[in-house]
Amino acid sequence: MLGNMRRPEPQPTVELARPATEAAFSRASDTAHNMFDSRVLAGSASLLALRATQQGPGFAGGHNYTHSPHAMDLGLDSDGRHSRSTSRTGLNAERVGASGDRIFGRRMSLLNGGEVSSDFGMSDDGTSSWAYFSDERDVPFRLNAVEIAAQDDKNECAFLSHQFEPNSEYERARSILPLLVGQLHPATPSLGIPRIPQDRPLEKPVMSTGLRKELDIIQAFNHKARQRLCDVNPYGIMSEFALCHLRRIIRQLLEEIDIDESRGWDSVVVNMALNAVKRVKPKVKPQPQARDGDNMDLRRYVRIKRIPGGTPNDSQYVSGIVFTKNLAHRRMPRYLEAPQIMLLTFPLEYTAPSKYVLFDDELRVQQGFTEKLVQRITGAAPDIVLAEKNVPRQVLEGLMRNKISVAYGVKRSVIRAISRCTGAEIVTSIDKFSDYPRTGVCEAISVQTYEDESLPEFRKSFMYLDGCIDNMGGTIVLRGETFDKLGDIKQVVDLVVCMAYSMYLESSLLLNEFALAAPGKYELAWAEEGLSPPGSAATQSDHQSLALKALNEYNVVLSSSPCVRIPPPKVLVNMREKELAIGAITDKFNQLTKIARRDPYAVGGNNDGLAPQSVHSSGVSFLVSRQQSASGSNRLRQQYESELALHESHIHEGEAFLEANPQAVSLWDYQSIVVAYMVTCRKHEYLVCAGPRYHSIEFYGHTDVTLGQYLKDICFDLHYDCPSSSRLCAHPMYEHRLSYIHHLGKIDVTMDEYPCPIERMSEVILMWGECKICHKQTPVTRMSDETWCYSFGKYLEMTFYNDSLAPRACICPHDIHRDYVRCFTLRNMVVKFEYSAFPIWSIAAPTTPLYFNMEVSIRLKEEEARELRKRLDDYYASLASRLEAFPLELVFDERVDECKRAL
Repeated sequence: MLGNMRRPEPQPTVELARPATEAAFSRASDTAHNMFDSRVLAGSASLLALRATQQGPGFAGGHNYTHSPHAMDLGLDSDGRHSRSTSRTGLNAERVGASGDRIFGRRMSLLNGGEVSSDFGMSDDGTSSWAYFSDERDVPFRLNAVEIAAQDDKNECAFLSHQFEPNSEYERARSILPLLVGQLHPATPSLGIPRIPQDRPLEKPVMSTGLRKELDIIQAFNHKARQRLCDVNPYGIMSEFALCHLRRIIRQLLEEIDIDESRGWDSVVVNMALNAVKRVKPKVKPQPQARDGDNMDLRRYVRIKRIPGGTPNDSQYVSGIVFTKNLAHRRMPRYLEAPQIMLLTFPLEYTAPSKYVLFDDELRVQQGFTEKLVQRITGAAPDIVLAEKNVPRQVLEGLMRNKISVAYGVKRSVIRAISRCTGAEIVTSIDKFSDYPRTGVCEAISVQTYEDESLPEFRKSFMYLDGCIDNMGGTIVLRGETFDKLGDIKQVVDLVVCMAYSMYLESSLLLNEFALAAPGKYELAWAEEGLSPPGSAATQSDHQSLALKALNEYNVVLSSSPCVRIPPPKVLVNMREKELAIGAITDKFNQLTKIARRDPYAVGGNNDGLAPQSVHSSGVSFLVSRQQSASGSNRLRQQYESELALHESHIHEGEAFLEANPQAVSLWDYQSIVVAYMVTCRKHEYLVCAGPRYHSIEFYGHTDVTLGQYLKDICFDLHYDCPSSSRLCAHPMYEHRLSYIHHLGKIDVTMDEYPCPIERMSEVILMWGECKICHKQTPVTRMSDETWCYSFGKYLEMTFYNDSLAPRACICPHDIHRDYVRCFTLRNMVVKFEYSAFPIWSIAAPTTPLYFNMEVSIRLKEEEARELRKRLDDYYASLASRLEAFPLELVFDERVDECKRAL
């Protein structure tokens, strides 16, 4: 009876992701059995061990070599063939449980009083070869030799590692597998099972032609996905200098997660990012027939999946979607070529009305609904159905009869992504079938299952949809690390994809601006121009300087733009400057202190060390005699402390900044820009309509817009009103000035009427630049679609922080961003971007204790004495002139001489 049973087609489980300790046994198994891949078939070691017991008629009769409960349950005779007269229920449940728990970690499923439910088939040559269990999880021989040895807590399989020393991996496989089969369940006297001789050759496992063909197809499928990473040409996407900048970013990000360069991730991540940028082209710019465009962030359409195990070179780029899902039934084909895909989001089960009905009537209605639903689905002729809701058993059986594969429980976000990449229409109701919904198509669908200890449930199945619409989306599959470590790499790849896309758009922007993006050297963001002399206090304290250590951390890449250098915060620069100033003051104080010890009067009234020289007047020596007689050492000490207090406030401010930001400087912290935004009316120069207020722009995020969208919606929209809330300004937006303030600069955006510089091109955005210094102009060009998609936040960052970018063709030597007025025109309106310096002042509060500088006090008293002397001189001079001008005619003649003498 068992011989006439139909042999079900075995379902492959692709590439078991084993730990590194099992690599030796995998290589030995490949050599010994010449299989397709020892990691490809789930439970291959167990099936191989079972086949090893069936050695054929070459063995001596009367010996039973079936040492496993499952082989004994199948009733194999002494020749390893099936005995139809043997009972299939002769297992001892207690014995199976004891051995199964110890060897395999859990019990086998015993059905119907100890019967193991299984299907036994015949091989192509008519001999018994494979055994298939009703539940894949209950197969007792799922673990290979290395896994069993790792779980051998009683050291029962220790002899496998030191009993013999094979000369090759093939001999090691020949010896381990028979011994392992005999070791799992030792022979008992009742069975009379001898040990298999080690010199007996092993017979290769029999694999059906259909299974081998399917595994070959899956191998070719994975090879094609891996090959895409190597076929991309980087120089067709960005320049050599930009590519070097991208590699520097990747190396910096991988170092932050402790991944060494020797592990080979650098080139893999570069190829992944370049593939995503080259293949995926979001339609961000709205089309004439479409209402809205795609999202400006490329990461919305590039998915990243983690599959532990393998090597980094096993990573793949799939032109489609990869998601975690398995087929609804094991007999469904796991590989489909050029399938028609149907997407369903409505419930596929009949919902009973909220009233009492007869059970027979309800069952009849439900069966009618099921038949109608299956008929409508099959009418669209799909090869696979992906459903968001659960699929009832009746519907599943009806679809299987029509050879339609089914996967249910698919997330709504995944269904939307599949619809975008395959062109399939999402069916939201059963009534939509009357409109003949469109099915999607791709080159191939492959369902692959992986096993690894780092997976949450040890095993996970993935569905690959490859060969979809190339520019609609893609998936990056990461391999080569544990599941948690791949999570860190996933974040790095996600950021690198965004940065590579930004660099690709930026190269188009520089081309439209007629800018010369020549290769240059990486300059340090911080470098001290003047070094302290050797042996000074400043030099000796450099290794203890917190500011210097913090500033050196900024000598890394902090922007995706190759021409941008972001300086360290101003508070740290001031902190370092004050440290150097304190070091110089301390050196001068020590020098003057040594002089004062030798000659106390040398620095008594005129020291040229810590403050400007005092100018003493001989006429006011009586006012400063007490200060000059003070001790020179005390005056130096007081003056040193007062000078020190002026600089320590900036150092305390820097220390507070470092305490509030203890994390290391990272590229992750510079993916946004904060600007002060302000709107002023040009008709009323001092009328501020909006702001100033801070606005944070996350690059390619929800707070960012594209450059083309900014120009079209804000600048070229004549119906855009003034954003003032006080209603004091009634002028339209194009009569205002938009200002963006950041770092040490300001960008003013103004709008005016301007005739189109090129005839019959007023409906497209044209751009050019005019130099403010030499008044030369770059050629007028049409804004490309890539420039239209460039981030407005990145455009501001490149203006505020760029290195000197000169125009091409040697038009002039001036900076094309800071010395040029960049113009954009559309429909006889022009928008101008003009950069200007904008110094930012900070508030310096006085210190809490007040220190008095002696030299300042002396200088003030000297000035007061000079002012008093001047007033006294003027008074007496005026008095003398008045006496000389006294009229003597008013005095009697006899008293004139006496009056003159008195005067």
